Amino acid sequence: MMIKFFPLFLFFTFFYAQSSFAQENYLEGKVIFQSGDTLEGYIDYRNWSKNPLQVLFKESLDHDPSSFLPGDIRAFHVEKERYVSAEVDIEVSPVAQARLTIDSAFQYEQTMGFLQVLIEGPKSLYYLKDIHNKEQFYILREGKFELLRFKKYLRHIMQAIPNQDYWVRETQVIETQDHVLQLLSYLGDCANIDYELRNLDFDKKNLKGLFRNYYSCMGHLPAYQKGDEKVYIKTGIIAGLSFTHFQLISSSGNSLKNINYPLSLNPSLGISVEFVLPRNRRRWSFNTELLFINYKVVGTFEDIKSEGDHSLITTTFGQACLKLNAMPRYTRPIGNVSLYLQAGVSNGLRLREINHKKTEHWFFSTFSTEEDKLIAATQKIETELLFGLGARYKRYFLEGRYEMGNVPSYNLALKGDLARVYVLMGYRF
Repeated sequence: MMIKFFPLFLFFTFFYAQSSFAQENYLEGKVIFQSGDTLEGYIDYRNWSKNPLQVLFKESLDHDPSSFLPGDIRAFHVEKERYVSAEVDIEVSPVAQARLTIDSAFQYEQTMGFLQVLIEGPKSLYYLKDIHNKEQFYILREGKFELLRFKKYLRHIMQAIPNQDYWVRETQVIETQDHVLQLLSYLGDCANIDYELRNLDFDKKNLKGLFRNYYSCMGHLPAYQKGDEKVYIKTGIIAGLSFTHFQLISSSGNSLKNINYPLSLNPSLGISVEFVLPRNRRRWSFNTELLFINYKVVGTFEDIKSEGDHSLITTTFGQACLKLNAMPRYTRPIGNVSLYLQAGVSNGLRLREINHKKTEHWFFSTFSTEEDKLIAATQKIETELLFGLGARYKRYFLEGRYEMGNVPSYNLALKGDLARVYVLMGYRF
């Protein structure tokens, strides 16, 4: 059925549309050369989640771009962000807990890159997210960039079991403390810095907080500090139509699976909360919804065994559900319109159900009627997969969405297969 191919249509439409438009984003900025000379113009700003490997620069918007590598320039500034060129050490040990080893030694590689300036002044802090997706932090001491040495590793210990005569081996995750000693000597002219370092988490937010507290302790401000990046929360309302395709599936040869049900056309209404993430030009977000949907289908099946022995089976099935949807979303601006693609999971709570089967049986001159449930027992919670493509103009958006799953049944031999297409409109506050 055509409804089954709707997800492919959504994906092809999205990728064709975004590939048809240039993705440049030139904003006012400047580059500083090794000589100290400054050239103002426009930089292709990508709100990088990883530090850029190169920067594209134009003196004016109608010029061809020049590409600068870290060795070509000293620094560049764009969109209230500053980057400096440096040859630095990076620590390349794994950070995912599943990949940690018992090796506590640091593993270094050298790289040339653009470090993002987090704090700049008499005491400075710099940041690099490298090609391995690992975060590195640096201080500037005597004109040289010094890596803050931090690593996690495993330690195995033997633990005695109380009231038992055996031991078991336990694994602990250990964090090195070299960075604490480095920061203590670097920021030691603040009397309270040792207290600040006692429970310091090694991440961007806490290290920036440490340096801010240092400057507050010293009674002055840094020359520059990178602003905090916040998660934006956008609420909205959504309404539209759902087209539900219902089909019985059976693993026991049940003839009911031959019933062809018509599409059920019904209104849908809900609210949404979108969490827009920083970096990558805020193209990634996490969208949640509370959506009310319902559907009802009626189908018949005539079971003819002989001229005098036949039955007419009339089935009705429908549900009203309150659905909690959770979908990561990727947004791409195209002119004045933003196109977005999302996919995720829907968990539905059944509020009401119609579940009925009526069998009218003729055996020559004898007629009988039997009524029962179509699906013997269904569960109150159902889970489906979602795929959606939408376009937003200012605060208004229009979206097509596909949902697939099944009616969760305690009877594994007979259950309902669901496919649903939504056409939704909404308003984001």
